[in-house]
Amino acid sequence: MSELWVLDLSNNSLSGTINTTFSIGNQLRVIKMDGNKLEGKVPRSLINCKYLEIFDLGNNELNDTFPKWLGALPHLQILNVRSNKLHGPINDARTANFFAKILVIDLSSNEFSGDLPVCLFENFKAMKMIGENSGTPEYVAETYSTLYTNSLIVTTKGLDLELPQVLTTDIIIDLSRNRFEGSIPSIIGDLIGLRTLNFSHNNLKGHIPTSMQHLSVLESLDLSSNKIGGETPQQLASLTSLEVLNLSHNHLVGCI
Repeated sequence: MSELWVLDLSNNSLSGTINTTFSIGNQLRVIKMDGNKLEGKVPRSLINCKYLEIFDLGNNELNDTFPKWLGALPHLQILNVRSNKLHGPINDARTANFFAKILVIDLSSNEFSGDLPVCLFENFKAMKMIGENSGTPEYVAETYSTLYTNSLIVTTKGLDLELPQVLTTDIIIDLSRNRFEGSIPSIIGDLIGLRTLNFSHNNLKGHIPTSMQHLSVLESLDLSSNKIGGETPQQLASLTSLEVLNLSHNHLVGCI
């Protein structure tokens, strides 16, 4: 199986731990094990998947801390671990070029805690470009997209949507439904390629950073069900691509 490019075991009834050892020199580009009953930890041997572009372990029962070492995979563009039992703070991931090519990161519906991971946001180089600067939009893992459909379920604009193929312009951060606290860091305004940003259902406080005015292609912003205070920045009115803005269930004051 050393020439295998796609491993798709999604939406079965697989249980137990992931005992597979991913050998050095494997050619895997896609690993999808979402929609099972897998437990335990994310196997460290995944670090040998040097060509991996899509990694989907969503909707399982994994019990681990954030696998920050996955950031060393130089081609990783989609990381989905939504709806597991992952826990703890996310920190110490400032290693140069970690997660540099990430376009979609979904950590929603876990038990992550502590401050929002500034160390990750700093490394998301691919998110710091918008369409005209990042080249012609392509499908992620386009090399074999005619042979295999890399579908992905994402939450955007208040809906769970299945993307039959993920474009390189589908830039998404979803950290909703965790236990993150503290304030929203201003560095989020550097991620100018973002289309969807979801920090809802956490324990975030402080103000909405005015730096968000730089997210010119943002289509969906959900900060609902937190403890965010202060006034709504008038600069958000400049986000002409914004289709859904959800700030409900916070502590906002002032005029609209």
